[in-house]
Amino acid sequence: MKRIIKRNIILSKINNYLYDSLLPINLTYLYNMGSILGLVLVTQILTGFMLACNYIAETTKAFESVEYIMREVPYGYVIRYMHANGAGIMFAIMYIHIARALIYGSYTKHRIGV
Repeated sequence: MKRIIKRNIILSKINNYLYDSLLPINLTYLYNMGSILGLVLVTQILTGFMLACNYIAETTKAFESVEYIMREVPYGYVIRYMHANGAGIMFAIMYIHIARALIYGSYTKHRIGV
């Protein structure tokens, strides 16, 4: 298996990037929180856009439009619940992301040299 990975040009590039790359020893899963936060943000934007396409922002028809989304739109209830729960998840991940920066001191100025 190793021979195939080392011989193939594409697989060797992927192997060098993912497996053989030089990473610091203190790299943890907390460093992924920024990427996860971006993914949740994109999900929130997409589900919000899909909900806004079917929502009527009028005082007399707002509740009926939400009921329409929940009952008549295909998988509308899933989109609405993804959007509602995604907001809480986004805040939780954002707090973890900020806490990691504060704990590890990412905000301090790094001094280069002796």
